[in-house]
Amino acid sequence: MDEVIAIDEGWDSSAALLEDRSVWRWGHRYYLRKSPEQVDITDVKDISIGDSQLLMLKNDGTVWSMGTNQYGELGNGTTTSSEKKLFRLKI
Repeated sequence: MDEVIAIDEGWDSSAALLEDRSVWRWGHRYYLRKSPEQVDITDVKDISIGDSQLLMLKNDGTVWSMGTNQYGELGNGTTTSSEKKLFRLKI
């Protein structure tokens, strides 16, 4: 596994950005995962995790989100949960 270059934690989950620009997540929010699981995204520049969402800034300047979305925190205009599917934010 590559070296971790950034790590962030939320209320009940965590995420790490590796030097190969992949993102890994783990914790209660992600179905009680105790081992890291890779997110289906590449070329990530930075990450930020909140209570129930994970935001990823790619090197091309786009922002992607995933999470429970209970209060619309994914920024996709819905409150539909997206624990696996990524949404590109329109900023």
